Amino acid sequence: MKISLERRRTVKPWHLIGVPLLSVIFGTIVGGLFLEATGHNAILVFKTMSETSYTTLYGIGDTLAAATPLIFTALAALVAFRVNLYSIGAEGQLFVGGIFASGVGIAVGNSALAIPAVLIAGIVGGVVWMTLPALFRAWFGTSEIITTLMFNFVALFLMRYLIYGASTYWRDPTSTNFPQGKKLDQNAWNLVLTSKDALWISDEGARRCSECSALLRRSGEAHDLRCADHLRWFGRFSWRQRSGWTCACP
Repeated sequence: MKISLERRRTVKPWHLIGVPLLSVIFGTIVGGLFLEATGHNAILVFKTMSETSYTTLYGIGDTLAAATPLIFTALAALVAFRVNLYSIGAEGQLFVGGIFASGVGIAVGNSALAIPAVLIAGIVGGVVWMTLPALFRAWFGTSEIITTLMFNFVALFLMRYLIYGASTYWRDPTSTNFPQGKKLDQNAWNLVLTSKDALWISDEGARRCSECSALLRRSGEAHDLRCADHLRWFGRFSWRQRSGWTCACP
């Protein structure tokens, strides 16, 4: 029996709320069952998580600090999804971006331009890490789902190796009891942010999510991306006369 998945032609309003809500509920139930199976009180665990994450100003700020990089990492995959390229490697890009950023931060930590240099290095690291899967996809037709997913584990173990596996540039040579990374200079990371600034950054992330979603649904750029996907499909049949194809996009 062959099973195929097709995109809905129309999405009802309740799908936009019901599907994410049901996903959260289902994930909570599965997590609770796992906790109970391992001998933990699921209700107590979820209660403690809620109290520490959302009932104090420090907890809210810490939650937003952890969630904001993940929000922007998720945005990085939206454009690829729009042209039917299912990149699962955003996690690996985040790891390698961190490696590049920390390396530059260690090198120029006492400079006034340390923070911009660290940000640029993080971007370059993410781009470099995704170059090889992109070339495999473009030249050999290799599924980007497989390559980017495997690259996540490579990036994770690479990050661990740089600290735990050998005496590398990132490892602190003075840490004798337990391997640790070198500490970055405060100029490379210590932005003085108030709680209001943290809320603004999180709000900006949510706003960018909405803008990116609208851009990829209704703009001329979204139409061009859909055409690019169709042209890629047509190109399989006529790669020599690709410029002669006329593509009608929905």
